[in-house]
Amino acid sequence: MKRWHTAALALAAWYLMVAPKTNGKIEVNVPLNQWKQSGPYESADDCEATRKQIVAIATGVGSNAPAGSVWAKCVSSDDPAMKKN
Repeated sequence: MKRWHTAALALAAWYLMVAPKTNGKIEVNVPLNQWKQSGPYESADDCEATRKQIVAIATGVGSNAPAGSVWAKCVSSDDPAMKKN
């Protein structure tokens, strides 16, 4: 692997993205850069572990987790979908 590529990978962070809610409706079809951002996490594994915990809590009876939590996904900070248009 080239040195610059290794450095680029080291700089990438991971974010847990949660679908936004508008007028009581979860908007899972809006562009990813409009989702709520949480994190950063140092690795995809760290982000995914947190995502699984949040989804488990959000699907539990009587949960107070944010409504979009069940749609949460982990995304790299350098993902093109994260860029504002």
